[in-house]
Amino acid sequence: MVKLTNSVGLPFLRFSTRHSPRSIRSTSGNSISPGGCHLKASTVAQWIHPHPVPAPALDQQGNRTDGPAMRTYGFDIDTLYAGIRGERFDRATTLGHTGFTGTAFWIDPPDDCYFILLTNSVHPEGKGNVLRLRHQVATVVAEALLGPAPTTQPTTEPALNMATVSVDSPSRGVPGERPIQHTLARKGDILTGIDVLIHNRFAPLVGHKIGLVTNHSGRDRDGNRTIDLLAHAPGVTLVRLFSPEHGIDGILDQKVANDVDAKTGLKIFSLYGPTQKPTPQMLEGIDTLVYDIQDAGARFYTYITTLGLCMQAAGASHVRVVVLDRPNPINGITLEGNVLEDNFTSFVGQFPLPVRHAMTIMKKMWRGFAPATIAASRISPGTASARYAYSR
Repeated sequence: MVKLTNSVGLPFLRFSTRHSPRSIRSTSGNSISPGGCHLKASTVAQWIHPHPVPAPALDQQGNRTDGPAMRTYGFDIDTLYAGIRGERFDRATTLGHTGFTGTAFWIDPPDDCYFILLTNSVHPEGKGNVLRLRHQVATVVAEALLGPAPTTQPTTEPALNMATVSVDSPSRGVPGERPIQHTLARKGDILTGIDVLIHNRFAPLVGHKIGLVTNHSGRDRDGNRTIDLLAHAPGVTLVRLFSPEHGIDGILDQKVANDVDAKTGLKIFSLYGPTQKPTPQMLEGIDTLVYDIQDAGARFYTYITTLGLCMQAAGASHVRVVVLDRPNPINGITLEGNVLEDNFTSFVGQFPLPVRHAMTIMKKMWRGFAPATIAASRISPGTASARYAYSR
């Protein structure tokens, strides 16, 4: 095993490496580690059970594939972040997690092994990139623990025991492409903002020129991108796109440059680079700014800051804002952590919220955390913007 003498700091995991091996072995369900397994077997089974995600993935050699990607409730299995897996750990049966600063771990439950990697890609100037290094280290470590890879990898395609996810693409008159399919909701189903918008035939956006702030999480209940849905919505003109931290595909752990969406050909303006707030030039030709990003339920995620800055810019340019809200993924009940003090505000903490705030991203804006921002952006109760701000 790899043993280290520092601390591991990941977005949801922070503990000394004295406890790291025990925690990781518990995750693999191993009950013979020092002190025994301190998680129930049923908890571990739910935590590491794979689920398909309608997004790109990586093959065994680390090359991008069409997917579907795979994640568990707690860990990555096979998404574009899975480069830390390297070329030796099995694609379908191993799992792990990475951190923004370069920290990472990967677990191989069938072979009862794991490794922890500590790096610091943000020191001293915040310009480091350890993606390739992590991939190479993982390969070397896995080969040292497991031996060389077989001549033929049996897991080039995921071999998970679950139904295949199929995501239809919008029809643009291209041979072989199928129209977007959207499943009708049943009574009692949770509808996100984009699902409500579809249900109402995009009525609040018809006749408007749209700028869309989104990333890979902006999808409807069937996995269709909000980008594609708005690009093909009758009477709606999607003018350009804006991306937050980690970029439009959510795969970049660095400052993000402007880009072009390969599928629609639309310009993507980065709001996590030299510019963190849309400029008047970026908003030219737009009368409505739509926001659709899944928040994480934690104060230090920067998507709420990006929304606040977008609302300020929209207000200054007399642009309407429509927020397509989404449920808080870690529940809307539990509050935890200290409330941010005013003199410590930054891009990773813009509003006086507890660490775990139990609100959706729009509720945070409505409940007094950014009243001036809301007033400036022309969102008020009773408007189409307000009605479509909340998921149902």
